[in-house]
This record gives sequence, C-alpha cells and structure tokens, in this order.
Amino acid sequence: MFIKCLFYAFKIFGLAPMVIDTTSTEKNNKEAHKIIFLSSKLGVLYNAALAILITLPTYLAITFAYSDYVGRLEFEKITDTIQSVFTIFTSVFILINVCVHQKRAVDLANRLQTVNYLSMTKVSCSDKSVKLLSSIKRIVLANAVTTILYFAVTPSNETRVLIYFLVINVYNTIIQATLMQYSLILKLLHHIYRSLNSELSSLNKSLIFVGEFNQFLNNSVQTILRRLQTVWVTHLLLSHVSREVSDFYSLPMLLCLSNAFLTLIMYSYHFVRALFIWKEHSGNMVVLILRTFMQVVTVAVSLTILTRAAGLTVSESKRTGEIVSESTVYGHNRQIRSRLKEFADYLLHKELKFCVFNLFALNEELVMSIAGSISTYLVILVQFNETSSIEN
Repeated sequence: MFIKCLFYAFKIFGLAPMVIDTTSTEKNNKEAHKIIFLSSKLGVLYNAALAILITLPTYLAITFAYSDYVGRLEFEKITDTIQSVFTIFTSVFILINVCVHQKRAVDLANRLQTVNYLSMTKVSCSDKSVKLLSSIKRIVLANAVTTILYFAVTPSNETRVLIYFLVINVYNTIIQATLMQYSLILKLLHHIYRSLNSELSSLNKSLIFVGEFNQFLNNSVQTILRRLQTVWVTHLLLSHVSREVSDFYSLPMLLCLSNAFLTLIMYSYHFVRALFIWKEHSGNMVVLILRTFMQVVTVAVSLTILTRAAGLTVSESKRTGEIVSESTVYGHNRQIRSRLKEFADYLLHKELKFCVFNLFALNEELVMSIAGSISTYLVILVQFNETSSIEN
C-alpha cells in the first residue's frame, strides 16, 4: 500500500506518466504479486498540462527575482534571476523529458520490477523486502520532513512575496521529487545486489560443507551449480538494468545537480548576508534567514541521500567479485571451481558506476567537491558584495 501511494505521489508531480496493472497468480497455495507498468496517454496529457500550468507564472517569478526586495544590489538581482530561470527551466524540462521518453521509462520500470521479482523468488536469501521497505520509508521521511519545513518558512509578509515563493516552491518540489525518485531506484538496486551477495555467502558455506563430504553429496554439487547459475543470470540482468538507469537519468541529473549547485551557492550567500544585516530589517530578515537556511538544508539532504545510495550500490556490486574470488578457495569440486572462475572472469568486465554523461560520478566524493566549490564561490560573492556596497 505504501509503495502504491508513493507511486501515485510521483504521478501527481509528473514523474510517473504510466499506470500499474497488478496480476496475481497462485503457486503452492500462495499468492505471488507482480506489478506490471503500462503506458498511459492520460499520463502524457497530464504532464503536458502540468508543464503548461507551471510555465504560466514564469514572468511573475522572473520579474520578482529582479525586483528590489530587501535592498538588494544589482549583481544580486542578476544572479537571483539567473538562478530562478534555471530552476524553472529544469522543472519544466523534467516534465517534458518524462513525456518524450515515456516508453523507455515504462520499459525500465518493468525491467526493474522483473529483476526485483527474480531476486525475491529465485534467490533464497534472508534479506527480504522488509528491509527494503524500511529503507524507502526513511528516504521518503527525510525528504518529506525537510520539504514541509521548507514550505513552513515561506515568507508571507507581502502578497507578491508569498506568491513568488509559492511558485518557486512548486518548481523546487518537482526537482526534489526527481532526486528522491532516483535515490529510491538506487536503493532498490542496492537491495538486489545485497540479496545476491547474501546468496553467494550462503553458497560459500555450502562449498565448505561439500568439500568435507564430497564423496557423499554428489547431488549437492548439482544444487550448488543451479544456485550459482541463478545468481549469475540475475546479476547479468541487474547489471544491464543498472546501466540503463544511469543512462536514463543522466540528462535530468545534469540539470538537477547543476540547479542544486547554483541554489546552494546563492542561498548560502543570502544566508550569510542576512546574518550581517538582520538588525536593519529585523522583521523580514528572521523569516529570510530561516527560508535560506531550510533551502540549503533541503537540497543538501537530497544530495547526500542520492550520492550515499549510489555509493552504497557501487560498493555492494564490488563486494560480489570479492565473494566469488573467496569462493574459488573452497571450490574443491572441479565443476564448481570451473564455474566460479568463469563467473569471476565475467565480473572483471562488469564495473558498475552511476555517472552523469561520464562528466562525474555519483558518490560521496561529489558532495565534498560541491561543498569545497561552494565555499570558494561564497567567499568571492561576499567580497564582491563588499566592493559593490562601497561603490554605491
């Protein structure tokens, strides 16, 4: 039920222009549910209407961004306008991009569901969907709390100010929802890789047992070979899906991360600036300080969750090769050892990474790089502000 509610939430934000068809099959008196995603013309129309609707107040947002709100300098007006325009462009592009690539999105969603279904039904491991669901809930909760707080500190002292920030909130929410959607998909991939590694670790224990009692457990050898083949096939499908996920989100992530970078720079600057002049405009500055601070926190939390999920998934995929390499030590049976070496050779050519057009990788290092760059630009903006103030 929670996953369905999450899916419909993404539909509202225009990030899932598709429908779900749940089919139930009975096997061994138990029901196995598999979700199938289908294309939806109504979803495309909704996205198109939503894109047009959020484009209408663009002029209002741009004119206010360039207005003389709280005694801003000329360069501040220009930079705020550029940042607002880029935010609007990014959110509208996301909606249009999902419409244009709807069939690809549906195919990718179905392939993700298929790999997850195989890992749950064919791979006998202890790491089931309960842990995945709890991880998903934590990601959604973290994003929801920061977004709600971000909305709660919207300035409302003037009508035009309230309208501007509400409009910007809509654009930012679409971008934040896109980052969260990608984070959830990465968490799903991490869960499946972890399930495969749990199965391989279980196979290691079986190999030790078979090695000690090989002459009595010939049937166990065939069982181990079948389990290893299942893991191999699932890993092959998972590798292909992971690469397609990275390719599909490359362009949206390039815009989202660029917008996040600009947002962090500008709102960090306004936060620092507001701290220095809050006594001069105490009524407006307190709200503005809270607003800028929550904007920085919201974006930082989304970036941290995204890069952390990507980093964990890559680390878990690398652990697969380590486990298989260790398994060759215990593979005393000739067939098993030969199969393990073939699997190890296959893994050497399967390096997983989530990149944005090979420009940069999504990992924890990206957050530190962004933080360092923001610090540099923040110092430059503060110095430029002092120079402009002296000239005025």
